[in-house]
Amino acid sequence: MEEQFITAWLAAREKAAAIGVRLRPLERDKAMQLAHRSLQGRRESEGFGILADKKRLDLSLEALAVDKRFGALFTDEEAVRQAGAEYLGIVCWGAVPLAFATIASMARRCVEDVRTPLLISGVSVCINTFFNHQFIYLNHN
Repeated sequence: MEEQFITAWLAAREKAAAIGVRLRPLERDKAMQLAHRSLQGRRESEGFGILADKKRLDLSLEALAVDKRFGALFTDEEAVRQAGAEYLGIVCWGAVPLAFATIASMARRCVEDVRTPLLISGVSVCINTFFNHQFIYLNHN
């Protein structure tokens, strides 16, 4: 699979060069190492900005990394499944209160009180955003 990825990446780089995007030469034997290093950084890959300006992000390293054919090269699927299961285990506790909140909201609207459900929904979104940030982003960085 690595060989197919490298071949696809080299082909994308050739197409990028054909539309005027200048990229440094890529050594085939160091391609996977460079790809991993580029994707782990906080900046986009070489030429990404120019490809974005030309509306050709399909030729970027990032596009190849998320391609179904090559995704396994850049993620540990078992770790992703485990993190997803952990997240769903936490989120499922909110299903029952959400059902009650929805029913209460509909009941209030039926008696023509639309402001109370709107206010409660707004507060709920703010609380949810805050705790998602706390639990997801701060715990995994």
